[in-house]
Amino acid sequence: MCSDKTIFPEGLAMGSTWNMDLVRQIYATAAREARSAGIHQLYTLVVEPNRDPRLGRNEEGYSEDPYLCSRIAEAIVRGAQGYDVSAKDKVVTGLCHYPGQSQPAGGLERGAMHISDRMLWEVFLPPWAGGIRAGALGVMATYPAIDEVPTHASAKILTHILREQLGFQGLVLSEGGGIGTLVYERVASSQKEAGQMALRAG
Repeated sequence: MCSDKTIFPEGLAMGSTWNMDLVRQIYATAAREARSAGIHQLYTLVVEPNRDPRLGRNEEGYSEDPYLCSRIAEAIVRGAQGYDVSAKDKVVTGLCHYPGQSQPAGGLERGAMHISDRMLWEVFLPPWAGGIRAGALGVMATYPAIDEVPTHASAKILTHILREQLGFQGLVLSEGGGIGTLVYERVASSQKEAGQMALRAG
């Protein structure tokens, strides 16, 4: 791993620390407001890098830089969830959309992503590694198929990488209608079968 000083010019890492304090404060406030309304988890926390400018959901993200996204993920978790999720002003942080959806082959939402393992690990997974290292207890699975396997049916993505290699121990939430992607991509013949496949995948 490279240090902050290896990746960034002198002084920039210090400036980014101040910005991360602001991110923590914003999400601590969001968590406090959520709990005051009886909400115990937030799943609108998009930490994946923006990769394709054509994608219509890029406004949900923060940056095209995996390192910056990983720092933001850490700050979100520390602000919203903190070190004691049972505290009256903290919530479960659900980071979206694991492991990413922002480089679809055709530039359209839900479009399949054709990416190498190297790109997966160097570009898409750093924010998840950072958020999980900070203690995130939730992730939301993404819509697209990655290398021809829909994420909601991918044991590689949802179990082998997420839990076994990144050490995640929390809840994996389906993207809205995400399990249905297994039906329209003809991996499953029914919603019931799709649910079973998703559960087995993780």
